[in-house]
Amino acid sequence: MDTQQIEIIGRNFLVSAYTADGLGIAEPIRDKGVDLIIFDDINSFTTHPVQLKTSLASF
Repeated sequence: MDTQQIEIIGRNFLVSAYTADGLGIAEPIRDKGVDLIIFDDINSFTTHPVQLKTSLASF
């Protein structure tokens, strides 16, 4: 696998985990170090920026 494939798999794994926990996910249109924005719009609207780092050893 190349590094782009590993990044896509890692991102989708993280998105599915947060979604399963009932949280929302947004992807910024422009990337300045933030790859995903995790948010909770049910209890109180809070946001958390996430910078994703993946590697083959993560799996």
